[in-house]
Amino acid sequence: MTSILQARDELDTALTTGSIPIADAPGSMAPPYGVIFGDGIDLTHIMRGQVRASFRVTFISGGWDTVPAGRTLTGLVQSALLVLKGLDGWQLGEVRRDNVISVGGGQLLGADVTASRMVDI
Repeated sequence: MTSILQARDELDTALTTGSIPIADAPGSMAPPYGVIFGDGIDLTHIMRGQVRASFRVTFISGGWDTVPAGRTLTGLVQSALLVLKGLDGWQLGEVRRDNVISVGGGQLLGADVTASRMVDI
Protein backbone atom coordinates (compact mmCIF):
# COMPACT_ATOMS: atom_id res chain seq x y z
CA MET A 1 0.00 0.00 0.00
CA THR A 2 1.22 3.48 -0.84
CA SER A 3 -0.08 6.52 1.01
CA ILE A 4 -0.11 10.07 -0.33
CA LEU A 5 2.83 10.98 1.90
CA GLN A 6 4.77 7.91 0.76
CA ALA A 7 4.14 8.89 -2.87
CA ARG A 8 5.48 12.38 -2.20
CA ASP A 9 8.55 10.91 -0.50
CA GLU A 10 9.02 8.50 -3.42
CA LEU A 11 9.00 11.41 -5.86
CA ASP A 12 11.46 13.38 -3.71
CA THR A 13 13.83 10.40 -3.43
CA ALA A 14 13.71 9.64 -7.17
CA LEU A 15 14.49 13.23 -8.17
CA THR A 16 17.25 13.56 -5.57
CA THR A 17 18.76 10.25 -6.67
CA GLY A 18 18.64 11.62 -10.23
CA SER A 19 20.91 14.49 -9.10
CA ILE A 20 18.12 17.06 -8.94
CA PRO A 21 18.27 19.08 -5.71
CA ILE A 22 14.89 19.27 -3.96
CA ALA A 23 14.28 22.04 -1.41
CA ASP A 24 11.84 21.89 1.50
CA ALA A 25 10.43 25.31 0.53
CA PRO A 26 11.01 28.01 -2.09
CA GLY A 27 14.03 30.09 -1.14
CA SER A 28 15.39 27.57 1.39
CA MET A 29 18.45 26.89 -0.78
CA ALA A 30 20.32 28.54 -3.63
CA PRO A 31 19.10 27.76 -7.16
CA PRO A 32 18.94 25.56 -9.08
CA TYR A 33 16.47 23.30 -7.29
CA GLY A 34 12.95 21.94 -7.34
CA VAL A 35 10.13 22.16 -4.80
CA ILE A 36 7.35 19.55 -4.60
CA PHE A 37 3.77 20.74 -4.17
CA GLY A 38 0.54 18.78 -4.03
CA ASP A 39 -1.42 19.37 -7.24
CA GLY A 40 -4.77 17.86 -6.31
CA ILE A 41 -6.43 14.51 -5.80
CA ASP A 42 -8.78 12.82 -8.27
CA LEU A 43 -11.47 10.94 -6.33
CA THR A 44 -12.73 8.89 -9.30
CA HIS A 45 -11.57 5.56 -7.83
CA ILE A 46 -12.32 6.28 -4.17
CA MET A 47 -14.88 3.46 -3.92
CA ARG A 48 -12.11 0.92 -4.47
CA GLY A 49 -9.96 2.57 -1.79
CA GLN A 50 -7.65 4.49 -4.09
CA VAL A 51 -7.25 8.00 -5.44
CA ARG A 52 -4.93 9.56 -8.02
CA ALA A 53 -2.58 11.94 -6.24
CA SER A 54 -0.98 14.60 -8.42
CA PHE A 55 2.15 16.55 -7.63
CA ARG A 56 3.67 19.65 -9.17
CA VAL A 57 7.43 20.10 -9.06
CA THR A 58 8.39 23.72 -9.54
CA PHE A 59 11.95 23.98 -10.83
CA ILE A 60 13.78 27.23 -10.12
CA SER A 61 16.96 27.94 -12.05
CA GLY A 62 18.03 31.42 -10.95
CA GLY A 63 17.46 35.04 -11.81
CA TRP A 64 15.12 35.36 -14.78
CA ASP A 65 17.42 37.96 -16.32
CA THR A 66 20.67 35.95 -16.14
CA VAL A 67 22.08 34.33 -19.25
CA PRO A 68 22.44 30.72 -18.03
CA ALA A 69 19.07 30.55 -16.23
CA GLY A 70 17.14 29.40 -19.32
CA ARG A 71 19.63 26.67 -20.16
CA THR A 72 19.77 25.56 -16.53
CA LEU A 73 15.98 25.37 -16.35
CA THR A 74 15.79 23.34 -19.55
CA GLY A 75 18.35 20.94 -18.11
CA LEU A 76 16.38 20.56 -14.87
CA VAL A 77 13.18 19.81 -16.77
CA GLN A 78 14.90 17.29 -19.04
CA SER A 79 16.50 15.53 -16.08
CA ALA A 80 13.14 15.36 -14.28
CA LEU A 81 11.43 13.89 -17.35
CA LEU A 82 14.05 11.16 -17.58
CA VAL A 83 13.63 10.32 -13.89
CA LEU A 84 9.82 10.34 -14.00
CA LYS A 85 9.67 8.32 -17.22
CA GLY A 86 11.41 5.45 -15.46
CA LEU A 87 9.51 5.66 -12.16
CA ASP A 88 7.20 2.66 -11.77
CA GLY A 89 3.56 3.50 -11.13
CA TRP A 90 3.91 7.18 -12.04
CA GLN A 91 2.29 9.01 -14.93
CA LEU A 92 3.70 12.21 -16.38
CA GLY A 93 1.21 15.06 -16.53
CA GLU A 94 2.51 18.13 -18.29
CA VAL A 95 5.47 20.44 -18.55
CA ARG A 96 4.25 23.98 -18.13
CA ARG A 97 5.86 26.99 -19.77
CA ASP A 98 8.82 28.84 -18.29
CA ASN A 99 7.74 31.78 -16.18
CA VAL A 100 8.97 34.33 -13.68
CA ILE A 101 8.41 33.25 -10.07
CA SER A 102 8.62 35.57 -7.07
CA VAL A 103 10.63 34.03 -4.23
CA GLY A 104 11.60 36.06 -1.18
CA GLY A 105 11.15 39.32 -3.05
CA GLY A 106 13.32 38.19 -5.97
CA GLN A 107 12.29 37.32 -9.51
CA LEU A 108 13.47 33.85 -10.57
CA LEU A 109 12.98 31.75 -13.68
CA GLY A 110 10.95 28.59 -13.14
CA ALA A 111 8.81 25.92 -14.73
CA ASP A 112 6.44 23.24 -13.45
CA VAL A 113 6.40 19.53 -14.22
CA THR A 114 3.42 17.48 -13.04
CA ALA A 115 3.18 13.78 -12.29
CA SER A 116 0.68 11.53 -10.55
CA ARG A 117 0.20 8.03 -9.20
CA MET A 118 -2.52 5.95 -7.60
CA VAL A 119 -2.38 5.85 -3.81
CA ASP A 120 -4.31 3.90 -1.23
CA ILE A 121 -6.55 5.58 1.31
